[in-house]
Amino acid sequence: MTLANSQAEFHPRQREAATDPRKVRYDLRNTAGSILAATQKRVAKCGHRLVGPQASIVIGPHGARITGVETCGSVWACPVCAAKISEGRRQEVAECLDRHVTGTPIGGEGVPGDVYMALFTLPHTYTETCAELRVIMRSAWTFFLQGKAWKAARKRWGITGYIRAMEVTHGANGWHPHLHVLFLTSALSESDADELRVWIGERWANVVKRISGKEVRLGVGFGFQKACSVSAAGDYVAKWGADSEIAKASSKVSRKGGRSPWQLLADAGNGDHRARFLFAEYAAAMKGSRHLTWSVGLRDMYLSEPEKDDYELACDDAPHHGDMVIGALRRGVWHRVCRAGLIPELLNSAEAEGWAGVLALLRAHRLALPEAIYVNRRKQNDLHAS
Repeated sequence: MTLANSQAEFHPRQREAATDPRKVRYDLRNTAGSILAATQKRVAKCGHRLVGPQASIVIGPHGARITGVETCGSVWACPVCAAKISEGRRQEVAECLDRHVTGTPIGGEGVPGDVYMALFTLPHTYTETCAELRVIMRSAWTFFLQGKAWKAARKRWGITGYIRAMEVTHGANGWHPHLHVLFLTSALSESDADELRVWIGERWANVVKRISGKEVRLGVGFGFQKACSVSAAGDYVAKWGADSEIAKASSKVSRKGGRSPWQLLADAGNGDHRARFLFAEYAAAMKGSRHLTWSVGLRDMYLSEPEKDDYELACDDAPHHGDMVIGALRRGVWHRVCRAGLIPELLNSAEAEGWAGVLALLRAHRLALPEAIYVNRRKQNDLHAS
């Protein structure tokens, strides 16, 4: 069966890319919400639907945010939540890797180790669905970690554990799920590392062959190298949903390397109906799956804080040190702000000029009273736009 794509795809003329990363995220979320309105209502309501009588504007150490609205917590389908989740995971991974390479586990002394980055892919054809390939990938990875051979490998190369992340793109050969994996090992010589690379590659090829009957070309479908730094390794598994990745969605033109889900969203917003269909397929296939997983016991060895789920990382309602509520928008005003697509501009104005900037923006769009509103600085948290 050929892996070539004989079906031409429609790629509309790109609109001028938004330069504000926040606006890119929010515009893409609006597109995702329109696509998933009937199937994943939490995504459609995310950041818009009130959970109380008003939406509060909070200024904190990390900028402005809105509280009092629903959060979907979808790392796969919501670019706004994905960016928050990605940053939270990146910090966790960075701390873990730093403790591993310096030999400082929680509650004791250890030995400095190495970190290796591995890429696992599957042969795939245009006719296979995203859901089918996800099941094959999950089964292959589960089988990879089973049996006496894996236990012997862990002992031989001092594999402390792994951190695994799944990503999905779509290109000429259809859906392309792949795994980014960090292996935390003891300090290995160059020859030992090369032996580990060969063993992992051959085992992956054998597992995929047994699970699906597909042949993995190791020169193309597998990669393995030592991480040059802790930050590079952390980005390797936690970059999904990062601002830099999402920002590319509205500006990337080349399709030779395939499109990320964020690029599918951007193209769907530009009128690409096939991209709209593909994103809906992808969101349905990935719903409920975990993006990043840790081997058993690894977190407890290097991290003292309990793991937060995606929703907890994405939710903005929890108070943070240094937060200040500068004002609130009542239901009617908030609904008009959402309809006008002004949330990114609202947050930017809050960061630049505080509540005065918010009022100026609302008045410019005729969403607040034109007369000056008396501000009692001691009661600034109780302000409302009317």
